[in-house]
Amino acid sequence: MTGQPDWGSVELLFEGPELDPAGVLALVLAQREHNGFHEATVERLYAALEALPGAAYVAVRAAYCRRGGIDITPCRASAPTAFSPLRLARQ
Repeated sequence: MTGQPDWGSVELLFEGPELDPAGVLALVLAQREHNGFHEATVERLYAALEALPGAAYVAVRAAYCRRGGIDITPCRASAPTAFSPLRLARQ
């Protein structure tokens, strides 16, 4: 929304039919040009995966670089999820 570039890492958890790795990569890379809030980007990824036929469980988390010391790590899951403690050096 600010026009400033944001850097982040995405964690995808999926149970269902086997996913095409190239298709998943294309889905994630397509978010590079999405001009919206971090939470909306996670929601877009989640909705795309949840819409796949046979998706039994979907969870998406994005860990973005901090801005002004504020941690931005939105997540969305179809069931209660204990995400791994994700903190990268570039955050």
